[in-house]
Amino acid sequence: MLTLCLAFSVSAMAQFTVTGKVTDSDGMGIPGASILEKGTTNGTITSVDGDYTLRISSANATLVFSFVGMETQEVAVAGRPSIDVTLKTSAIGLGEVVVTAMGVTKEAKKLGYAVTQVDGEKLAESTVVNPVNALQGRAAGVEIAPSEGGAFSGSKITIRGNSTLKGNNMPIFVVDGVIMDNNTSGGSQWGGVDWGNELKNLNADEFESVSVLKGAAATALYGSRALNGAIVITTKKGKARKDLGIKISQRFNVKSVYDGPAFQNVYGEGPMPGYDTSMPDVFAPQRDFVKNAQGENILLGYYDGWAPYSYGHKMDGSQVRDWEGNWISYDPQPNNAIDAYETGYQSNTNVTLDGGGDNSTFIISLSHFGEKGTYPGNNFTRESVYSKVTRDFGNFLTTELGISYANSAPKNPPQDLLKYFLDPWPRNYNTSYWRTRYKAAHGGIPQSNYNDPGVNIPGANIWFSIYENSYTQIEESLRLTGKMTFKITPWFNAVLDGYVNNYYIKSETKELGNGYRNAGGYYSLGHTRKQQYDGKLWLNFFKNFDNGLDVTFSTVAEHWESGDSYTSAWTSGGLIVPGQYSLSNSKNEPGQSASISNTRILQSLMFFSDISWKDQLFLSITGRNDWSSTLTYANGSGNFSYFYPSVSLSWLFTETFEMPEWFDYGKVRASWAHVGNDYAPYAINPGFSRTGTVQSYNGDLPRYSFKNEQMPNLNIRPEDKKSIEVGFETKFFKNRLGLDFAYYKDNTYNQILGIPENYYTGVSSQLINAGNIQNQGIEIMLNTVPVKVNNFSWFFNVNFARNRNTIIDLYEGITEYNLYESWNYGNTRIGTLAIVGGNWGELYSDSAPAKWNNTDDPNDPRNGQPILRWNASQRGGYYIRSNVKEKVGDMNADFTGSVLTGFEWKNFRFETLFDVKIGGDISTYTGRYGVAYGLLESTLDNRDKEHGGFEWTTNWNGKTYDDGFLPEGIFEKGTKVQMKDANGNIVTNDISGMTYQEAYSKGLVDPAHGAWWHFKNNSWGGGVINEHVLQENSYIGIRQMSLTYRVPQKFCSKLKLTGADVSLFGRDLGFVYKTLENNLHPFSVRSNEAGSAHEWNQIPYTRTLGFSVNLSL
Repeated sequence: MLTLCLAFSVSAMAQFTVTGKVTDSDGMGIPGASILEKGTTNGTITSVDGDYTLRISSANATLVFSFVGMETQEVAVAGRPSIDVTLKTSAIGLGEVVVTAMGVTKEAKKLGYAVTQVDGEKLAESTVVNPVNALQGRAAGVEIAPSEGGAFSGSKITIRGNSTLKGNNMPIFVVDGVIMDNNTSGGSQWGGVDWGNELKNLNADEFESVSVLKGAAATALYGSRALNGAIVITTKKGKARKDLGIKISQRFNVKSVYDGPAFQNVYGEGPMPGYDTSMPDVFAPQRDFVKNAQGENILLGYYDGWAPYSYGHKMDGSQVRDWEGNWISYDPQPNNAIDAYETGYQSNTNVTLDGGGDNSTFIISLSHFGEKGTYPGNNFTRESVYSKVTRDFGNFLTTELGISYANSAPKNPPQDLLKYFLDPWPRNYNTSYWRTRYKAAHGGIPQSNYNDPGVNIPGANIWFSIYENSYTQIEESLRLTGKMTFKITPWFNAVLDGYVNNYYIKSETKELGNGYRNAGGYYSLGHTRKQQYDGKLWLNFFKNFDNGLDVTFSTVAEHWESGDSYTSAWTSGGLIVPGQYSLSNSKNEPGQSASISNTRILQSLMFFSDISWKDQLFLSITGRNDWSSTLTYANGSGNFSYFYPSVSLSWLFTETFEMPEWFDYGKVRASWAHVGNDYAPYAINPGFSRTGTVQSYNGDLPRYSFKNEQMPNLNIRPEDKKSIEVGFETKFFKNRLGLDFAYYKDNTYNQILGIPENYYTGVSSQLINAGNIQNQGIEIMLNTVPVKVNNFSWFFNVNFARNRNTIIDLYEGITEYNLYESWNYGNTRIGTLAIVGGNWGELYSDSAPAKWNNTDDPNDPRNGQPILRWNASQRGGYYIRSNVKEKVGDMNADFTGSVLTGFEWKNFRFETLFDVKIGGDISTYTGRYGVAYGLLESTLDNRDKEHGGFEWTTNWNGKTYDDGFLPEGIFEKGTKVQMKDANGNIVTNDISGMTYQEAYSKGLVDPAHGAWWHFKNNSWGGGVINEHVLQENSYIGIRQMSLTYRVPQKFCSKLKLTGADVSLFGRDLGFVYKTLENNLHPFSVRSNEAGSAHEWNQIPYTRTLGFSVNLSL
């Protein structure tokens, strides 16, 4: 006991207390500045007035004073009990700190790899539901493509290209250490909707900072989960202050649809010329109306297969009876697609309370977010609460507890609304009028069996579904985080931290029957729960040597576990009582299913060490070993253990050498990393599942079969990614010019995938390790302040990224792998493939036009020209398919980038953000069938003399037309055409190998009819790949524009405020440049799966205009 008392006495005598004040160059106290005893973890932060008190281990210690944006200072105590320090603003940002993997905060100058950090306030200003979209244009090498969904849809985000052959190549999102669900969402060409994912439940007002970790060296400590990069979000903490801090923010904006696809507004509904011989003169320049029994002009009915086609009578104001029998003027409806949408709005209210003293801080944030989408019935609401509490229990223990809860209600994700303006709604469809006339007197849609008026109204069932059905989800997201730091010695501490993430979804479908008296109907109810648990033990060591060498070393043990479960039930055979939504109201026995699945456990040991020499040379080394349950076979064997290291180096050469005064900062960096990746749960252990029953004399017995038809592989290895990166950072002229450059090369090996097997083997595929996918590219960030005079400055910042993705190898005997959709079937017959020697994401099809190839004469000028086939009944030529799989495009961009520019003048700040993507092809359903059906503006080409067609008189029947068109191409071998001579006799001529121009000049063929050419070359059965089906998708978009006014402090003081600002902003304001024809929207891509480069439904052009007010009390 005496010995123990003496030990404590000696320890107390050795300690020394220092007090003081930290101020800026104006003498104002800096709240939250950090004071750290050098070489230890012992430290504190200043109060609201900049005051501090710190007990240190020795009167001869050195204190390190730092604050973001200020130059760090080291001050020797030298026995002084009081030390005041003035921090100077850093002209070159040397004191900037960033949040790296595992939430570790480091000074930016020490990093040997590229990291982009975005201030949380900037993301909150974007007022978007999904924080992914707020990152657009903010970081080089990050490509973000919003999907065609509505208010809460997911987005596709890739960092430095696609690394794997899997559908999800997106980075993980980490919020205060919690790994969020960022799964793919959206449908396919055959339908489906986009509910988004867990990210829509995040509140950007809670964000302190967002770090984009790009390369493997930056993400290595996250292990298997971060093969594709990581977005690390750090939330706000409370600050020490005298009084309670209150911040109120209110944002409101209006969303308006201002444009859509460019439709033609000349020709109304009617069949394709030549395909309805019941109509008089099917090729006549002025098509006649369909007549009723009384000889009156009428519109084609809903049940007429030609109703959506726009090859009919010109919309010239003629009188015609509509679908209800009323006389109307036959006029175009140029805005009918836009009229299908509504004005949307968004409101976001956030209240934050924070405070604390010398030993504890707290923050509480309450938020209400509501958005009414532009798609009818598409809504989203979210209520969230967030709190974080810290407590310092002296020299031994500090704690941090956090809780975040969100309750959201996404409703009615958009369906293919614009697609219905291809079929069934023609160009003369008055949306504002007909959208309300979908219901018959009996409650269902008009039906011919009951002689309902309006039975011929096209698409009544569509509006019925929109207005009478309900598709909703109720989501709850709960995150609990905790952290305890034990300060054992000045050079050693231990940390325990962990989290629980609980994500719950209740989904409900309510469909009113659209039959007579609402017969039919449907109801379903589902529950999904996803849970994650994580716990870590950290041991951290620190040592500063007298020769300028500083060393930190940490080792971490982690246990991470996730799983989910779901139950669902649904009615069968319709509802007994229409409009009563319960399972007990099912006519037949309700269906049901349940599952507990996707359980995954990852256990890890890791270490990382940072070594610095004289604050100018920095070395970082990491190593991690994972033990993955998903690579463990049922008998306990498998390649479930894998180790991967990383090393990075940076050198501040401006600290080593004497540089010119204008050269502020220079750093070179390099890194090498090795990262592993596992596979989906249960994928290597397929097991059995119940698939029905078999009859026996003892009654029905359960029948079991393999859960899938994939052949197992008993030696699956983890995926393996190796990465190198080099770069440099420079700053000049007092930080008015900065350049950051990075070159990287990543190779991902041992892709885990299934390859098709022969049908007769009894299995569909075999699981293998295969592939070597290489990404290499450059990233450039240029920051400039060209003008800085008095109170005015103009800034101009540019991001540029170029990535090249190559399939080096797949597997012995295999040279290609299908990534998305089919190259020989479907609406566009274009598939996304990975082929050895090519790029990840090349587009292939069997429907490119066949090309003339004279094997006997390689110099034949006709070689390479498309081949034409003659259609005798329609008397015109058209292109034929090659029926050979060939490359037709590439989904990868040539480069991406952004421009952020604006000015600051006194208390005003104006900025504009441009988002840039050049290159990259997409296939477009709207482009193909909008042209085939005669709906889009480009189909006016050659439709008549006014739009480029030429007038001619055919020898076949002596009639004159004005839609003549001579396409390029060569008539195929064996082509014989019948034509009448001057005496009216039918003559057969062989036009094999002739161009269309040659054959027409000799009087052997009629020209192609412009309208028929559009239809035939874009139809389902005979269409070919052309400029309408496959298009380059380049654009320069005005992503965001804002004007902010910061209220002067003297006015704030009069209003009892500590700060206030007001902003006007606009988002998605338009495109400076885009390449898609017919004004198609560049972001209309279905699904956020990696290989999706396909548009199946257009989204309208929607701009957001709003304001925000931020008040601090």
